Amino acid sequence: MTNSAFPTTLPSPRCRPSKQKSWLNRAEKHRWSVNQLRHYMAHAPKPPEEPEPIIKYVSKRREKVERFGDSLMIHGDCREILPQLKLKCEFDIVSDPPYGQNFDYGGEYKDVGGEPYVELLRCLLPYRRALMHFPEEIHRCFVPLFGPAEEIYTVVYRSNTHRQTRQWCFWGVDVDFGRVRQPPQNFNDKRVYDLVRAYDWTDEFNVVKNVSKEKTVHPCPLPVAMMERILSFICAKTICDPFAGSGTTCLAALNKGRRFIGIEQSAKFFDTACERLERAMRAAAA
Repeated sequence: MTNSAFPTTLPSPRCRPSKQKSWLNRAEKHRWSVNQLRHYMAHAPKPPEEPEPIIKYVSKRREKVERFGDSLMIHGDCREILPQLKLKCEFDIVSDPPYGQNFDYGGEYKDVGGEPYVELLRCLLPYRRALMHFPEEIHRCFVPLFGPAEEIYTVVYRSNTHRQTRQWCFWGVDVDFGRVRQPPQNFNDKRVYDLVRAYDWTDEFNVVKNVSKEKTVHPCPLPVAMMERILSFICAKTICDPFAGSGTTCLAALNKGRRFIGIEQSAKFFDTACERLERAMRAAAA
């Protein structure tokens, strides 16, 4: 038996519901609004997910990290940070490490020598690497640890210092010297006039002097042009400098359109590097 006081269907929307049916009308409207909400939640277009960064670094120590696009500057010790890097791409170490000669970096970094220096460099063993040093220290420290270099590029500074030669040594790095052309040294020899491969040495660069525009708070920064030359030889799209100093390698990588990871444990040098990179990015965007 059907109770007419409780109809099973809703009245027409054009009809004003009676008082007896008003509660059912409201309940039905409420029920349909919930269903519509569920339908919307199930079929509504989802907002695009933010892509995971190519270079990701997560640490429990909460080091200071500054992001520059897809690149990073990290304040901390490279021995602790390198194993914690999460990358979707491979990278090459490109660095001018501490000299290991008890050089004074202003009291914020102990440039240890001897066996502690070799132990400092040991953290670079798992990676492809391009490192610069004096020739004597390369044979004394680098070769026993890393083995003979596969490629060597010599830089001769035009300076009045008694040690003018530095050498870039490459281990496992994909290097193409044909990316850079240099004028021939002997113009009378027509066989090499159209040389396509760079020589294995250069004297085009000079040390950054105190009066140079590139001078920073760092006591011995490298010329940006020289780092751009080194990066021109290297095919990797991501560069890591675990001893970033004032950020010259990272700045050169930025200028060459490469991703970079800079690691520096000195707070003063880290801030200087970030300031240089920010200025370069503002200038590029202007």
